[in-house]
Amino acid sequence: MPGRHPTPFTAGLSVLGVLAPDDVAALLGERAAALDAEIAAAEQADSFDLVVCQAAFKNFASPVTALDEIHRVLRPGGVAVILDLNRGATAGDIRADVAAMRLNQVNSAVTRMTLTWLRRRAYAAADFARVAADSTFGGSAAHADGMTLEVRLTKAA
Repeated sequence: MPGRHPTPFTAGLSVLGVLAPDDVAALLGERAAALDAEIAAAEQADSFDLVVCQAAFKNFASPVTALDEIHRVLRPGGVAVILDLNRGATAGDIRADVAAMRLNQVNSAVTRMTLTWLRRRAYAAADFARVAADSTFGGSAAHADGMTLEVRLTKAA
């Protein structure tokens, strides 16, 4: 079934899928259309126990609206986890994380430049706290570690 891909990490869970960017969707063709249709059908209020947003939040034009939509589709007690680039990451943090990727010299340089550029659009933990306070969640728990900002938001039970 489109969008259902069990792994050892998802044992006992129903994993719906991921909305793919348009360029990825073009590569997937009909499979992407079927996945999008399945996700759209499930996007009713109180539908999900967990929502994960990785490496995308800094790109949202209306972050409070995005959080309000995540809140809407979470079941009471549900959790949203947002993992993204940390605005407070230093050049050393970026260098260390890119070095751990074991890329060749050219790819390392391009990745460092890209992450440095994207960092300007990212949130620091305090910035995200202000956005979350303005959302239906009313607050969040954020933790920055090097290049990564991890935010957890819980819908009241």
